[in-house]
Amino acid sequence: MVFLTVPMVHAEDMALSDRQIQTIKANCVQAQSSLKQLQLTEAATRNNRGRSYESISKLMTTLNGRIVLNKLTAPTLTAASSDMEKRFTSFKNNYDSYYDSVTATIKLSCKDQPVTFYDSLTNVRELRARVAQDIKSINESLDAYQGGINDELRAEVVASRSSQ
Repeated sequence: MVFLTVPMVHAEDMALSDRQIQTIKANCVQAQSSLKQLQLTEAATRNNRGRSYESISKLMTTLNGRIVLNKLTAPTLTAASSDMEKRFTSFKNNYDSYYDSVTATIKLSCKDQPVTFYDSLTNVRELRARVAQDIKSINESLDAYQGGINDELRAEVVASRSSQ
């Protein structure tokens, strides 16, 4: 994909050379085609990932509810669950911004507005980086939740052994 190999600088911050502008114009059709394909692929991925996160969140909520119902405490689990919810909300918001930016970039005429197209593409990259960071953060929250479960199970095993 040609458009992904251009360094991340804003054209307004640094003037693009005539050669760079000509390269953008020459690769315009390919770049927009790649963006359209990326948008389709990313939309399916986002839907699948979003559904998975929602399912996991429901399971976490159910387990947390059972813990409370049994008059137990698991602050690590509730904190990780709450953190995951916040990060998932951030993921959804950042993904929506990313998707809107990709859509706007696709609509630009890179042959007529190469500098604007370049700047818009740079913005797309930055928004995609935020989405990637959200995914990483959600995974960290899920790891913390799993670690909390492991700790609770270990504590339960130790408690049952000491009561024997």
